[in-house]
Amino acid sequence: LNTIVQENPGSYYDVKTFSCQQKLGKHVLQRSFLALGACIQAFKHYRPVLCIDGTFLTGKIKGTILTAVAADSNNQLLPLAIAFVEGENGDSWWWFLERLKNMVVQEVQNVCVIHDRHKGILQAISDIKDDSQERHREALWPDVKADGALGNESKLPQLVQEQ
Repeated sequence: LNTIVQENPGSYYDVKTFSCQQKLGKHVLQRSFLALGACIQAFKHYRPVLCIDGTFLTGKIKGTILTAVAADSNNQLLPLAIAFVEGENGDSWWWFLERLKNMVVQEVQNVCVIHDRHKGILQAISDIKDDSQERHREALWPDVKADGALGNESKLPQLVQEQ
């Protein structure tokens, strides 16, 4: 990841590790996040609408891939960020959204986030939009608008039109 960031100016990565119990002094990768600089710069000129989703890995290595994409006015997709995490849960989604806000979205206002209403996403968006006393998290993205893309009750057309 460090080489990718060095070769792509403005890119950002982050990793989270934990200490290995079996081998003292060794660390195990828990999560990694990557956003390419060109995509970060391009998003400033896009509609402030993001689509986020996760998919689980079923091979030798287990875990979940979290992604964030945007679409331009020609409906061409722009990959914004990708993360490899231990599972799709509220904590890993919050970790991903925190980095997405701070490193990709930055100062863009009133971003609409479209998602599949996964329990972990709903918890993370609630925590990042409003303070979470229970999980000791402050509101980092109070103006985010979020909508699940499932069902007839979707407010997506209204949210996008407001942009």
